Amino acid sequence: MKRVYILLALAAVLTFITTPVQTQENSSGACRKISDGGITYHGQPITSGYDKWGFNFEGHIFNGIFNNHLMPEPPLVVGDNLMMKWNEAWLSSKNCNPNPSVTELDRNNGSRDYKGTGAWITNHATGTYIENGFTCKWSDFVKIVAVPKEAHLDSTIISPKCKPSLESGFDGYMWRLGGKELGCSMWSDSFDGLALIQEISSDPCGKKEHLLNYRTQSKFGLSGN
Repeated sequence: MKRVYILLALAAVLTFITTPVQTQENSSGACRKISDGGITYHGQPITSGYDKWGFNFEGHIFNGIFNNHLMPEPPLVVGDNLMMKWNEAWLSSKNCNPNPSVTELDRNNGSRDYKGTGAWITNHATGTYIENGFTCKWSDFVKIVAVPKEAHLDSTIISPKCKPSLESGFDGYMWRLGGKELGCSMWSDSFDGLALIQEISSDPCGKKEHLLNYRTQSKFGLSGN
């Protein structure tokens, strides 16, 4: 059930990272940076560089033990690995709110609608398990993007590639762009305009269920745009 584990955790990552916080530029035009101090992430003070969990918010990256993305105390020291990368549109490295009591990093202008924002996040999970005395290495890479404004959601029929379930996070519908598949709609009960456009999985021992391979028919998002 490894893919179920990955995608449920990815759903937690999505909620944890993208809970909207209103972005409002200060009247002075200045924004507070992490290096200025006083910036937080879900109540935790953050500083420049990597923290004890594996987050580097200035670098838009997390690299550490998988479940440390939830910031447990104390941080875990063993477990599967996770590398997340995101862009400024997904989670900003600044706080531009004019209210000094708001210390959280800015997120999507306080909106649940990501369509046309250019936001994206990648997750690369790796780990091992024992099968018949052998150590088996598995990996799963996922990319989720905010769909462009001109994309449309084909809600006329359930796509067999986007079978809806709590485990997959899919809504059942396919985003399309220019007549081509863009990707499966994700978590529309909480966010609008997100699509999984790529998944690359490897499990040579073949015992981890639900690992998939998928690539959008569109070029959008595959080069990081």
